[in-house]
Amino acid sequence: MFADGGTRPPPALRLGLRFVHGLGSRARDHLRSAREAGLFQSVEEVVARSGLGPAELRVLAEAGAFESLWPGRRDALWEVLRQSRGDAGPLARRSVNHAVRLPPMSAFERVLADYRTTGLSPGAHPISFLREELDRRGVLSADALREQAAGKRVRVGGLVICRQRPGTARGVMFITLEDETGFANFVVMPDLSEQLRSVLRMPLLVLDGVVEREGAVVNVLVRGAEGIDLSGRRIRGQSRDFR
Repeated sequence: MFADGGTRPPPALRLGLRFVHGLGSRARDHLRSAREAGLFQSVEEVVARSGLGPAELRVLAEAGAFESLWPGRRDALWEVLRQSRGDAGPLARRSVNHAVRLPPMSAFERVLADYRTTGLSPGAHPISFLREELDRRGVLSADALREQAAGKRVRVGGLVICRQRPGTARGVMFITLEDETGFANFVVMPDLSEQLRSVLRMPLLVLDGVVEREGAVVNVLVRGAEGIDLSGRRIRGQSRDFR
């Protein structure tokens, strides 16, 4: 409780405008200036006061920036584009309650929209939507990998968050995958990294290899790789196995 007797508001995670792909510094400055003149009370006010064009309004709607003013990203996108065209007539100023409803995005579609527009998501991890298929194919989570014995052949899937080839590593590539349970580290030898170059560039991977343990540190020496097509919720192609 606060000193005045009120209750603390629930925690919230908000992303800054700089995270929104396709929204340049000039557009961000216009939005900030317009908001400093007073909080936005409607989508119509955002369109009228910000001076943003249809392309900038589109990426904001797809990123979920209008959720508090016009719930539903598809509905918000429809409305901001309608407003930006300056449609006249009795529907020019309409409320949320009188708008045509479009099918809402699923949790999966919202996560895809988040990654497309901001490169991250405060919602579910994208790999969680593939977990059932990954389990069926014997692909381990990062958490399950930590329990595997040294020398065991494993397959682990995740989102690539780090891909580096230090100058002192003589061509060895290090990859870190992330899933809904944590992180997993992989080592790709120089000859294999060249053979798998096109696959290893993909943002979501299933990596096949041998577990190496050094104390509490677990790495996987990669022997093969597959790309994951998240839009179709499937693993693409066959693993290239280099023993």
